[in-house]
Formats: sequence, structure tokens, C-alpha cells
Amino acid sequence: MKTKVLFMSILMACMVLVTLISINACNKGEYFAVEDELLSRTLDSPKITINEVESGFNRFVGAPIDGTIGLKWIKNYTASHTGRMEYFVLLSELHKILKNSNSVGICLYYAVDDKGEKIVIPVGLDQTGSIIKQTELTTESGNVDWSKAQKWINNFKGSIKAHFFGSNTFERLMKDPYCSVIRASYATDDKGSAQLLLSNAAELDPLVYEDASRPCPPYCPINN
Repeated sequence: MKTKVLFMSILMACMVLVTLISINACNKGEYFAVEDELLSRTLDSPKITINEVESGFNRFVGAPIDGTIGLKWIKNYTASHTGRMEYFVLLSELHKILKNSNSVGICLYYAVDDKGEKIVIPVGLDQTGSIIKQTELTTESGNVDWSKAQKWINNFKGSIKAHFFGSNTFERLMKDPYCSVIRASYATDDKGSAQLLLSNAAELDPLVYEDASRPCPPYCPINN
């Protein structure tokens, strides 16, 4: 009887140990998946030049962050705001902006449309921070002309007006063959600062988000 009880105790201890090892392995697997994604996005970035360092607007602005951090910041925002929590932009439309030889990245302006809804309007910038004018600008509900887009941008009364991301940010997103739509998630970091996090809209729980944008102010585009 004692031998049987001892055997069962040893068996239960082994089962618990195997379970703990399995859980730890799963957690490590997820950790390494995130680390691999962050590392691959970082290594893919080319070297920066002296002129680009001197400009606040360059193709290197932006960097990926761990998805758990991004999700925490998104929850910070949703806890104190109502209405839309994210906005979607076709990757093909962003690609058109970046095809301009003078474009070093895209400024994502906050705006409020005629329905009173907070939206995001992408605008190309050159290395001086000047806006590259377009005849039409893209939105979820269709294209609008520059004058209407400017009106909607002026409708937004928040302290942070826009976020600039360099072209490398979008190139990282474009490398995913299943990425056709970019999700722009409204977020608030742990310091209370407004952030805009980019991710592949096809991923419900992204391993990483694109972050580290240049906010306006102080990095505000020049509207000539």
C-alpha cells in the first residue's frame, strides 16, 4: 500500500513538472517569436546618412515595439475615450505617396470629417518637412480634395495634430505579402503622450506594432 502511494506521489510530481516545462516552453516560444520579428525588422533597415541625421524628417523615423506594450497603450487610450479606436488605410494608397522621388515618409494627420468622426489622413513629406501636395487625399470613405482635407484637419482640436513615419516603416509593413491594409490604432503611452501605432490589419493580435513616430508639435510639416 505504501509503495502504491509513493508511486502515485512520484507520478503526480512528474506530471506537474512536465506541465510547468511545457508552459515555460510556450512562453519562451512566444517571446522568441517577438524577438525574431523585432530583430528582422531592425536588421533590414539600411544605413543612415549624415544629411538624414540632420533632418527631423527622414526615412528612418519609426521603430517596431513589442505587441504587448502596444496593446497596453491602446487600452490606455480606450479607457478614457469613446468613438473610433482605430482607422484603416489601404497600403496601395500609401505606396503611391512613397513613389514620389522626393518623399521620405508620410505624415498621418488626425482629422474630423463632416460626420464628426476622428479619422487619419496620410500626406507625403520631403526631407525639409514640406508637404508634397496631392490633387486628392485618401480616406476610408473615398478620396477628397486638398481643400476639404485641410478643413477636416483643422477640425481636429487635440494637442497632438499628426505623426510622421519615415518610409522604412512602411517598407517593413509592405514586406508581409498578406498585408494590404494598415491599421492605425490610437494609443496613449505610460507617460500620457498620444501615440499612433501601425500594424497589419489582417493580424488580430500583432506580435509587434510600428511606433516611435515624430509628433506634431514639435515636428510639424511645412505647408507651402
